[in-house]
Amino acid sequence: ADIERIAGRLLSDIDYDIHVEGDDHLESLDPKTQIGVALFFKECLANVIRHSGATHVTANLDATPTELVLTVTDNGKGLPSKESGIARISPESLLRRARLLHGTVVTTDRPEGGTRITLRTKTKSWWL
Repeated sequence: ADIERIAGRLLSDIDYDIHVEGDDHLESLDPKTQIGVALFFKECLANVIRHSGATHVTANLDATPTELVLTVTDNGKGLPSKESGIARISPESLLRRARLLHGTVVTTDRPEGGTRITLRTKTKSWWL
């Protein structure tokens, strides 16, 4: 999958795990959506590299006939805040990319440290 190739290029100094479910559904996505998801993922990793200080990143991409969910989790310093585990305003670049995919993005601090970013969007077959 594209996200595995992107992770391999960008995360050369960070340990990572990539899990992809629903390859058949991913392959049936229109090219614009495939590129949009890849760019969203790349933006997530760029933020991890620039800001988090993480030593490990996990990405889960799950596609079904009706929905695509991409979750990127790191063990970095998290978002600046006193309270963990609550939803935060996502970086504008991620919000913009999610809107282009007609999706939503939620960014949360993890209680054990780090950040979780979740993109949800409907797959093309849902629109038919």
